[in-house]
Amino acid sequence: MSIEYKDKLHELLSIIQNDSNNMEIVYECLADINALMTPILTELDENDFFLWGLSHYSIPSEPTVNASIKFEKSLQLNPDYLPARLYLGHCHNDKKEWYEALEEYLKVDQEELRDSFDIWIIAKLNEQIGFCYWQINQKDEAMRFFEMLVNIWVENNENDSFIKPEDMIECIGIKHKLLENINISKMI
Repeated sequence: MSIEYKDKLHELLSIIQNDSNNMEIVYECLADINALMTPILTELDENDFFLWGLSHYSIPSEPTVNASIKFEKSLQLNPDYLPARLYLGHCHNDKKEWYEALEEYLKVDQEELRDSFDIWIIAKLNEQIGFCYWQINQKDEAMRFFEMLVNIWVENNENDSFIKPEDMIECIGIKHKLLENINISKMI
């Protein structure tokens, strides 16, 4: 696979993610990605399929199934590919398929994730797991993951550029005892 090809894929994905207000350009870029990828399907690796899926996922009006298919293909090529596993969970979460989302999220190796990605991604994963548990009425399990999220946030000096745990707040509320000893204004 040529570097030019990968560079073009990254360039088009960047436009999709950064120019989301101009849907005409966004969909032109998605069409260009589809045209770029389709003729070379047998040559694509798990990262190529992940990026292709991410291009679909990055467009709010794009059906989630289009991204899911690409993430699933990425995982067929490498079942341990963390970004595809994480985003497949997000696709299920977006469709309110809580059990399926939870299944994907729980397959993500958090230690491996910690070694390769920013800490906010681990925090967000814990929030999403907690949110899914909350939605299926397993509140104790949800709280365990929300506590991990808060601990990560506190360990990182309550950084206000960290994630904003909107899903957790939606579940437990702003006045929950879990949040009583932290500066909540930095978190929301």
